[in-house]
Amino acid sequence: MKKTGYSKAAVVGRDCRGIRPALEAHGFEIVGKKPDFVVSFGGDGTLLYAERAFPGAPKLRVRANRSCISCGAKGKKAQWQYFPTIAHYDRARQFRCLNCLPPVLEKIRDGRASIVEEPKIHAILFTQTGRKRKEFTALNEVQVHNEHVSAIRFAVSVGSRLVAEHASGDGAIVATPFGSTGYFNAVTRRVFSKGFAIAFNNPTRPRHAIYLPNLRPPVKITVLERDGVLVADNDAENPSLRHGDYVIVSEAKEKARLIRTA
Repeated sequence: MKKTGYSKAAVVGRDCRGIRPALEAHGFEIVGKKPDFVVSFGGDGTLLYAERAFPGAPKLRVRANRSCISCGAKGKKAQWQYFPTIAHYDRARQFRCLNCLPPVLEKIRDGRASIVEEPKIHAILFTQTGRKRKEFTALNEVQVHNEHVSAIRFAVSVGSRLVAEHASGDGAIVATPFGSTGYFNAVTRRVFSKGFAIAFNNPTRPRHAIYLPNLRPPVKITVLERDGVLVADNDAENPSLRHGDYVIVSEAKEKARLIRTA
């Protein structure tokens, strides 16, 4: 873990009025460009947006309400057994609320806070003819998903190894460890802490998730029948995929940097 010591902060969230006074009271300058760190003022979705807006900048996760499981501002501290897994509990503990934020800001200002790095995913969409159409970077996961109600038919390969020749279902997911507590867990009921994983979303016949130590060689997902869309985290841009289009998924060069608060 790396130590911090910052003075300039950016804020990302729907309503940031509650967080600005706390930052200014601790001597932070609020900026719109080149911040030392970014306050993600909201939930998981806000964090994903903040990472797209300020990729690589350290993120401090703060709930927009006045209670969190870390301080138990509105009752007893939440216990880990109320969460599906320990990973879910640990992820929730990293969020602070306005009630318990001051000590964390003091640590950041004084260089006593720590940063953890999380791997990200890079996805490139190609047409059937090999023309590059679009690129995305995701913190949680990248999906090839069916565009309509009907199942999509697709193939999945890892390098030269074909792992699913004629898969059929709602699509495929490539997830990071950080993202494994999100949609990946909703599909597989599992989490993982290292490497990457491929999951098959609502397949017409049972398929186990595939766990990979890394994304070298990359994963290739090819649309064989019916239309699909490419989804990267909660990005609103979801380009369509037609027959023969394919997506190459690899580990991104940059990593997400998250300020650890617990």
